[in-house]
Amino acid sequence: MKRIQRSELIVLKSEKSGENHRLVTLFTSNSQIIRALAFGAAGSKSPMRGLTTPFCLCEGELYHDPVKDLWRVTHLSGKDLYDGIRSDLKKFYTISLLAEIILKSYGGGDEKAYALFEKTIRFIDRARENADVEKLLAFYLWRYLKMSGVISDPWECESCGRTVGRSESVFYTGDGQFSCSSCSKELSNELNHQALNYLYITSGMTYEEALTEETGEMVLAPVKKCLILIAQSLIGYPLKTLETGSMFI
Repeated sequence: MKRIQRSELIVLKSEKSGENHRLVTLFTSNSQIIRALAFGAAGSKSPMRGLTTPFCLCEGELYHDPVKDLWRVTHLSGKDLYDGIRSDLKKFYTISLLAEIILKSYGGGDEKAYALFEKTIRFIDRARENADVEKLLAFYLWRYLKMSGVISDPWECESCGRTVGRSESVFYTGDGQFSCSSCSKELSNELNHQALNYLYITSGMTYEEALTEETGEMVLAPVKKCLILIAQSLIGYPLKTLETGSMFI
């Protein structure tokens, strides 16, 4: 392992350590999650004070001490402070949810994971409507869960193997699996045909294209609920951000 690493990074979490230091959890552009000590960053005159708060995008230099197995932040320069997120509670809690999912589920190794997260932060920061934030949450969760390999094809019944028709609903049965109405024992956690078609249409689009697709609460609500349930299944226990930010997510 190189002692000095330079990369673009996003601060996911920041905790005070001692009098003037911060312990920060960083998501780097080579898709590592690193906990590093930023000496003096909590001090009022430190140039790193504002850059070591979630969710800043920075260029950073990190030093690894192989004896203590400790990472240290030696330099940060800000690229984007995402002021739109900090001034909007819905945006802030939405990004906090995505960060918590990464922190509790991500094992590293897939370079697409960082790019997806960075792009989603950027789009949410600049979103003008709450509906767009809702859409971006769904877009991110769908792509991240597919990338993580924990979600099955909702257009194919896990029980009977039948391809579901475009006018049918499917039902989330747990562990990333879906069943048709004939096979599902529980008729809750429904993805109605409109929600299913919305996922189908937007899954192959860029964010720019997908945001132009008109939809409503009848579609977004079941999609969001289902994808959050799958994310919780991946992690294995409830997400804390859903408890603290339930009014905004």
